[in-house]
Amino acid sequence: MKFKFAKQSGVGLVEVLVALLVFSIGMLGVASLQVVSKKSSYEAQQRQEAVLLANEMVSRMKNTGASYKELYTNYDNDTSKIIGKSAAVAGSGSVTACAASAGDCSISQMATHNFTLWKESLSAAAVAIGVKKDFGLLKAKGCVDVNDPDVPADPRLITVTVSWLSMSKIGSTAAALANNTAITTNCRFAAADHQKVRHIAVKTYL
Repeated sequence: MKFKFAKQSGVGLVEVLVALLVFSIGMLGVASLQVVSKKSSYEAQQRQEAVLLANEMVSRMKNTGASYKELYTNYDNDTSKIIGKSAAVAGSGSVTACAASAGDCSISQMATHNFTLWKESLSAAAVAIGVKKDFGLLKAKGCVDVNDPDVPADPRLITVTVSWLSMSKIGSTAAALANNTAITTNCRFAAADHQKVRHIAVKTYL
């Protein structure tokens, strides 16, 4: 007695499940690449915005016509000139008064004027925690350091720093601490935020 076996045709359930598994793994890989790409794009956008903010202050300082010593006296970093979320800026209401003087501001008044306008620019760029936006710098801070002109060994160097908190963390705690420590003192963040700190520093010689 002979038995006849029917030949299998079509696709079995096991083959379908294997194909779905392979497809799912591939799609997860594509999705993870998109996340990484979006984070990198966001970081680049933030850095570009920070560079623009730093260059804004550099341009303001250069356009005052002040000597290097006057820039050191009126712009060098101190607690009254730190621009940040909770820091006060001396003479923050001086923009209108200085603008109304038809260009007759003193170097000191112009410095206050420039710091005030820069604070407004940084505040407009800063995004509060809890607000979901695709732009802006979180808790943006700005600092200006002018080397002492009376110290011969120091070059006539101006450094404008902008620091902020990123949405993503730096992997290594040690690297994060080193990054925050490298920032000029008054633009640093608390230890709890070390791994999210980002900063740029624009240097110019006069």
